[in-house]
Amino acid sequence: MIFSCEQPTDEMKAFMTKTSRDCRAGCDSATMPFYTMQNNKGIQCGSGVLLQVGEKHFIVTAAHTFDILTKADLGVGITNGVINDKLIELNNITVRTSQTTDPIDREDDPFDIAVLELPGDVGVEVSRGKRFLHLNELDPFDRQDPRSWYMVFGYPTAWNPSDDEGKRVHSTACSLNTFLYCGERGKLPRECPVTEILMDFKKEHCIPDKEGDPDPPNPNGMSGCGIWRLAHAGIETTRWKPGDARLVGIEHTWNKDFHVLRGTRISCALQLIYRHHKDLRPAFEFHYGPRARLL
Repeated sequence: MIFSCEQPTDEMKAFMTKTSRDCRAGCDSATMPFYTMQNNKGIQCGSGVLLQVGEKHFIVTAAHTFDILTKADLGVGITNGVINDKLIELNNITVRTSQTTDPIDREDDPFDIAVLELPGDVGVEVSRGKRFLHLNELDPFDRQDPRSWYMVFGYPTAWNPSDDEGKRVHSTACSLNTFLYCGERGKLPRECPVTEILMDFKKEHCIPDKEGDPDPPNPNGMSGCGIWRLAHAGIETTRWKPGDARLVGIEHTWNKDFHVLRGTRISCALQLIYRHHKDLRPAFEFHYGPRARLL
């Protein structure tokens, strides 16, 4: 059976549900919730994706998340995913973001992307319970075929409430299994097809991981999470495997009027790394060939 998510049969719907269910664990292990302390409460305040290039460790996320924390002078903590381990504080790390003269709102920034460079010891600590993606698990050149099947995977605030005692944090992830938004409800403000990836977010269109799962929550707190292509249009479904999933973008905005999640192509984040780390360029060129220089 050749895959297409357009006008799917019952058999195709079952395959789409299988892909989202089978990929969930792999996406979860590479997705990082962010936390901050405010008024003695542990607050979940965003999401990111773990990436390793060569020997260096990064988190890719949305820039506006760190705009807000910086303006409020709030620290950031991350987790290694090991139960009862303490949060890892991110102090004095290098954060590179897309350019803007309007932090937080970023009305002049079509990217809203940030790359956090983790110290070596933090990368090792995170690896105790999480995993870092490698370049072969990303597709910076995704064709964005309307027949392909995608998932937006992150940590919504609605499912990760604050701890009044400040002693415990929640890390419950949500997978929004969906397809590309192709202008069915109109063109979005400041739409940028070259850099953006747009996901349909009508809740009735999102297929749950399994029967009985709760309806998807509002995606506040998922800013900076990954957009994954689960199944490429035209593949033979009997040959599909979870390892075929590829990270293709980073979500940054929920447009309520159009029922769309807006994201930035992962190539824009890779640009920040490629341009600032000459020592890592051979790794990019090994995986992507001459196209690496187009990042």
